[in-house]
Amino acid sequence: IKYLKKKLHSLGLDFVFSREPGGTPVAEVVRKILKDPLYAEMAPLCELGIFSALRADHIDKVIAPALNSGRHVFLDRYYASTWVYQVRVMGKGKIEDLFNGVNKLFVGDYIPDMWILLDITTEEMQRRFNKRKLEDEKKALAEGKSVVKDKNDEKGIEFHLNVKKEYYNFFD
Repeated sequence: IKYLKKKLHSLGLDFVFSREPGGTPVAEVVRKILKDPLYAEMAPLCELGIFSALRADHIDKVIAPALNSGRHVFLDRYYASTWVYQVRVMGKGKIEDLFNGVNKLFVGDYIPDMWILLDITTEEMQRRFNKRKLEDEKKALAEGKSVVKDKNDEKGIEFHLNVKKEYYNFFD
Protein backbone atom coordinates (compact mmCIF):
# COMPACT_ATOMS: atom_id res chain seq x y z
CA ILE A 1 0.00 0.00 0.00
CA LYS A 2 2.90 2.35 0.79
CA TYR A 3 4.37 1.58 -2.64
CA LEU A 4 1.04 2.22 -4.36
CA LYS A 5 0.63 5.57 -2.60
CA LYS A 6 4.13 6.63 -3.63
CA LYS A 7 3.61 5.49 -7.23
CA LEU A 8 0.26 7.23 -7.63
CA HIS A 9 1.64 10.41 -6.11
CA SER A 10 4.55 10.34 -8.58
CA LEU A 11 2.03 10.04 -11.43
CA GLY A 12 0.21 13.13 -10.19
CA LEU A 13 -3.09 11.33 -9.64
CA ASP A 14 -5.61 12.82 -7.23
CA PHE A 15 -6.54 10.10 -4.76
CA VAL A 16 -7.71 9.33 -1.25
CA PHE A 17 -6.44 6.37 0.75
CA SER A 18 -8.50 5.17 3.67
CA ARG A 19 -9.02 2.04 5.74
CA GLU A 20 -11.65 -0.04 7.46
CA PRO A 21 -12.31 -0.25 10.21
CA GLY A 22 -11.33 3.36 10.45
CA GLY A 23 -11.31 6.26 8.06
CA THR A 24 -13.48 8.58 10.14
CA PRO A 25 -12.99 9.89 13.69
CA VAL A 26 -15.69 7.66 15.19
CA ALA A 27 -14.47 4.61 13.27
CA GLU A 28 -10.90 5.10 14.50
CA VAL A 29 -12.16 5.02 18.10
CA VAL A 30 -14.33 1.95 17.49
CA ARG A 31 -11.42 0.26 15.64
CA LYS A 32 -9.53 0.02 18.92
CA ILE A 33 -12.47 -1.76 20.52
CA LEU A 34 -12.95 -4.13 17.58
CA LYS A 35 -9.29 -5.17 17.65
CA ASP A 36 -9.06 -5.51 21.45
CA PRO A 37 -8.84 -9.12 22.76
CA LEU A 38 -11.22 -8.11 25.58
CA TYR A 39 -13.97 -8.24 22.97
CA ALA A 40 -12.74 -11.30 21.10
CA GLU A 41 -15.97 -13.17 21.74
CA MET A 42 -18.22 -10.53 20.17
CA ALA A 43 -20.94 -12.24 18.14
CA PRO A 44 -20.42 -12.13 14.36
CA LEU A 45 -23.87 -10.53 13.98
CA CYS A 46 -22.87 -7.76 16.40
CA GLU A 47 -19.65 -7.15 14.46
CA LEU A 48 -21.58 -7.16 11.18
CA GLY A 49 -23.82 -4.41 12.54
CA ILE A 50 -20.90 -2.35 13.81
CA PHE A 51 -18.87 -2.68 10.61
CA SER A 52 -21.91 -1.85 8.48
CA ALA A 53 -22.72 1.27 10.49
CA LEU A 54 -19.10 2.43 10.38
CA ARG A 55 -19.03 1.75 6.64
CA ALA A 56 -22.11 3.93 6.11
CA ASP A 57 -20.38 6.76 7.98
CA HIS A 58 -17.19 6.16 5.99
CA ILE A 59 -19.08 6.33 2.70
CA ASP A 60 -20.89 9.50 3.80
CA LYS A 61 -17.84 11.33 5.16
CA VAL A 62 -14.94 10.11 3.00
CA ILE A 63 -15.77 7.90 0.02
CA ALA A 64 -18.74 9.73 -1.55
CA PRO A 65 -17.23 13.23 -1.20
CA ALA A 66 -13.95 12.05 -2.73
CA LEU A 67 -15.64 10.31 -5.66
CA ASN A 68 -18.03 13.23 -6.19
CA SER A 69 -15.05 15.58 -6.47
CA GLY A 70 -13.41 13.37 -9.10
CA ARG A 71 -10.80 11.78 -6.85
CA HIS A 72 -9.86 8.10 -6.91
CA VAL A 73 -10.48 6.16 -3.67
CA PHE A 74 -8.30 3.31 -2.44
CA LEU A 75 -9.45 1.37 0.61
CA ASP A 76 -7.45 -0.95 2.80
CA ARG A 77 -10.29 -3.45 3.27
CA TYR A 78 -13.95 -2.87 2.58
CA TYR A 79 -16.96 -5.14 2.68
CA ALA A 80 -14.95 -8.10 1.39
CA SER A 81 -13.30 -8.23 4.81
CA THR A 82 -16.65 -8.22 6.59
CA TRP A 83 -17.82 -11.08 4.38
CA VAL A 84 -14.63 -13.04 5.07
CA TYR A 85 -14.29 -12.49 8.81
CA GLN A 86 -17.79 -12.00 10.19
CA VAL A 87 -19.82 -14.02 7.67
CA ARG A 88 -17.62 -16.89 6.52
CA VAL A 89 -14.98 -17.48 9.20
CA MET A 90 -16.62 -16.45 12.48
CA GLY A 91 -20.26 -16.74 11.41
CA LYS A 92 -19.64 -19.96 9.48
CA GLY A 93 -21.94 -18.70 6.71
CA LYS A 94 -25.03 -18.52 8.94
CA ILE A 95 -25.52 -14.77 8.42
CA GLU A 96 -24.67 -14.57 4.72
CA ASP A 97 -28.19 -13.66 3.59
CA LEU A 98 -28.36 -10.96 6.25
CA PHE A 99 -24.96 -9.64 5.17
CA ASN A 100 -26.14 -9.40 1.55
CA GLY A 101 -29.20 -7.36 2.54
CA VAL A 102 -27.35 -5.13 5.00
CA ASN A 103 -24.51 -4.60 2.55
CA LYS A 104 -26.93 -3.59 -0.21
CA LEU A 105 -28.58 -1.11 2.15
CA PHE A 106 -25.39 0.41 3.59
CA VAL A 107 -23.07 0.26 0.57
CA GLY A 108 -25.64 1.03 -2.12
CA ASP A 109 -23.93 2.01 -5.35
CA TYR A 110 -20.47 2.36 -3.81
CA ILE A 111 -19.16 -0.85 -5.36
CA PRO A 112 -15.44 -0.94 -6.19
CA ASP A 113 -14.41 -0.86 -9.83
CA MET A 114 -11.54 -3.15 -8.89
CA TRP A 115 -10.40 -5.31 -6.01
CA ILE A 116 -6.73 -6.06 -5.34
CA LEU A 117 -5.89 -9.05 -3.17
CA LEU A 118 -2.43 -8.88 -1.62
CA ASP A 119 -1.28 -12.31 -0.51
CA ILE A 120 1.71 -13.39 1.55
CA THR A 121 3.21 -16.71 2.56
CA THR A 122 2.48 -18.31 5.90
CA GLU A 123 6.08 -17.63 6.93
CA GLU A 124 5.78 -13.94 6.08
CA MET A 125 2.49 -13.78 7.95
CA GLN A 126 4.12 -15.22 11.07
CA ARG A 127 7.11 -12.88 10.71
CA ARG A 128 4.78 -9.86 10.57
CA PHE A 129 2.82 -11.01 13.63
CA ASN A 130 6.08 -11.40 15.56
CA LYS A 131 7.38 -8.02 14.38
CA ARG A 132 4.12 -6.27 15.29
CA LYS A 133 4.16 -7.92 18.71
CA LEU A 134 7.71 -6.69 19.39
CA GLU A 135 6.88 -3.17 18.15
CA ASP A 136 3.76 -3.06 20.32
CA GLU A 137 5.73 -4.22 23.36
CA LYS A 138 8.44 -1.58 22.79
CA LYS A 139 5.87 1.17 22.33
CA ALA A 140 3.96 0.15 25.46
CA LEU A 141 7.16 -0.02 27.49
CA ALA A 142 8.25 3.44 26.28
CA GLU A 143 4.84 4.88 27.18
CA GLY A 144 4.63 3.04 30.49
CA LYS A 145 1.45 1.30 29.39
CA SER A 146 0.39 -2.30 29.05
CA VAL A 147 0.55 -3.98 25.66
CA VAL A 148 -2.64 -3.71 23.62
CA LYS A 149 -2.93 -6.82 21.50
CA ASP A 150 -4.85 -7.39 18.29
CA LYS A 151 -7.53 -10.03 18.88
CA ASN A 152 -7.07 -11.56 15.44
CA ASP A 153 -3.29 -11.80 15.81
CA GLU A 154 -3.93 -13.88 18.92
CA LYS A 155 -6.01 -16.49 17.07
CA GLY A 156 -3.13 -18.39 15.55
CA ILE A 157 -2.00 -19.34 12.10
CA GLU A 158 -4.86 -21.79 11.32
CA PHE A 159 -7.39 -19.00 11.77
CA HIS A 160 -5.46 -16.81 9.33
CA LEU A 161 -5.09 -19.58 6.78
CA ASN A 162 -8.88 -19.99 6.90
CA VAL A 163 -9.25 -16.21 6.40
CA LYS A 164 -6.91 -16.40 3.41
CA LYS A 165 -8.95 -19.25 1.90
CA GLU A 166 -12.18 -17.27 2.30
CA TYR A 167 -10.69 -14.21 0.61
CA TYR A 168 -9.98 -16.41 -2.40
CA ASN A 169 -13.56 -17.70 -2.22
CA PHE A 170 -14.88 -14.10 -2.18
CA PHE A 171 -12.95 -13.23 -5.33
CA ASP A 172 -13.70 -16.55 -7.07
